[in-house]
Amino acid sequence: MAILDNLIASGLSLPQAQQVVLEDSTSNIDGLVTAGFSYTEALAITTLDAGTTDGAQLAAQGAWAGTQVPAITAALAVTP
Repeated sequence: MAILDNLIASGLSLPQAQQVVLEDSTSNIDGLVTAGFSYTEALAITTLDAGTTDGAQLAAQGAWAGTQVPAITAALAVTP
């Protein structure tokens, strides 16, 4: 549960953290939006998971601040 704990500690809600863990290159934008992410954030997460962007680009675009990008990146790296 360290992955969920890290995501929550970064400022995400429990539903958001759970949905990030469930994201597995399926481009489940609807599930991410339902969990509380904006469409732009959900799209960014799916592109990060697909490998078409990286955490540095997301941070530079202002999609997230602080520890959220590293926590999301780490969670996506260990989930299928």
